[in-house]
Amino acid sequence: YETRDNFTEAVFFASLADPNGVFAWNISDSLGEIINPTLVIAGRQDEVTTVAHNQQLAENIPNAEIKIFDHVAHFCQLEDPALFNAQLGEFIQRVA
Repeated sequence: YETRDNFTEAVFFASLADPNGVFAWNISDSLGEIINPTLVIAGRQDEVTTVAHNQQLAENIPNAEIKIFDHVAHFCQLEDPALFNAQLGEFIQRVA
């Protein structure tokens, strides 16, 4: 998925250029320390953070749940904001 201004490509190259950027992060050892209810949202079309990556997050965060959307990629909140907002709102209602 790309926006008209090629947002995803710009973000990718900016992140790649930063030695302390997102591609250098490894938080896997800290996932078990997350104590708040967590919703992991994954897009089946995401080729960067795949469903498998997101499932690993959800499996390693206590009390996390995962929602997978078939028709979106990396930016669910931009690609289908109505679906994103509905799922997030439902999650917040349940855990609040």
